[in-house]
Amino acid sequence: MESSVSQIEAVIGAWLKDGRTLYVKRSGRMENYPNVWSLLSIQFTRDELVDFTDLVAAKKVMKRMSEERLGGAPIRLIHYLKSARCSDNPMQVPVTLHLYQIELEREPELNPQYYVDYAWFTPEEYIKASENATCGLCMRMWSDYCYQAKLSKTRFAPRVR
Repeated sequence: MESSVSQIEAVIGAWLKDGRTLYVKRSGRMENYPNVWSLLSIQFTRDELVDFTDLVAAKKVMKRMSEERLGGAPIRLIHYLKSARCSDNPMQVPVTLHLYQIELEREPELNPQYYVDYAWFTPEEYIKASENATCGLCMRMWSDYCYQAKLSKTRFAPRVR
């Protein structure tokens, strides 16, 4: 499938609590990584978030994610973690992701256009839930971050196909 998108930029939210991370199962309608367990995410335009370290601007993008995908569950942006860029994705365009540590103030009400389920997984549980999945940049970033910060004893992102 050819896409008219020349590049993708997105914020990624990772909520870690008691050794588990909140993952969402992406809808089968999603163009990138359908039916895959992933982190919360939303694409943005450069005018929405010129400086990804500007937490005030990032909060605005997170608020849009909350309203559009999570039933308005308020997101508390804790801090920026890291950014990465790659082109190995189903759309074959450069993707730049900015990863933030977040918390939700209540359970999300998922918009099924984007997410069909959510669950709290340890790294080991995530590996089991994703054993037949392909990996995207967001999971490689989160897996590497958890390993480097000693939150996980191993990298747990599924393989890239």
